[in-house]
Amino acid sequence: MTIQYLGLSCLKFTIKNPQDVILITDPFDPKVTGLKIPHQKADLVISSQKKSPLSHHLNLISGVNNNKAQIIDSPGEYEIASVYMEALSIEGADNPANIFYIELEKITFAFLGGEGLVKGLTSTHLDVLEGVDVLVMPVGGNLDIRSAKEIISQIEPRIIIPTYFKVTGLKNPNLNDIDMFLKEAGNKNVDHVNTKLKLTKKDLPSQNRQTYIIKP
Repeated sequence: MTIQYLGLSCLKFTIKNPQDVILITDPFDPKVTGLKIPHQKADLVISSQKKSPLSHHLNLISGVNNNKAQIIDSPGEYEIASVYMEALSIEGADNPANIFYIELEKITFAFLGGEGLVKGLTSTHLDVLEGVDVLVMPVGGNLDIRSAKEIISQIEPRIIIPTYFKVTGLKNPNLNDIDMFLKEAGNKNVDHVNTKLKLTKKDLPSQNRQTYIIKP
């Protein structure tokens, strides 16, 4: 699969095995954020907060209006095409929010959304997310570094993909730079990837945890 970072907590997963599927997370409103992004084609769209222009701007996705793209924005278990996922609610969020467990090409992911996660994870969350291969987490917004480090130690992923940090062109919201997270969290094995990350099951590190910074 390939993973493309589009800004904030929006990523595009292109899966080829066992069938072609495009999954997009948290589509945002370019007019609100200042980030320029073209319309995206998708088969699946997941949203961590359905009332937020930072994660539920469905007009960004071609195929939504004619039901060619399926939207997952409520808690529950889902199996669509070759993708299995479970959406878990975050209690106490001002705007109801979700985090997700996702299986893609035999790789397991925890997707923690963007602005909705402000505290650590509950035991219910960890029962589902602990031990996933890849942790996709917000690092520049509401979630403080201490909580981020605790989540990493609880889940113990083999790969971390940071999201929701300051990038060129972003006007709203005001986010921290990625370097603050890398410094405070003590990430040692860091690779910077231009535009797209190619990932297969055999690419997962067996020992040292890897962090990938994907350039939008």
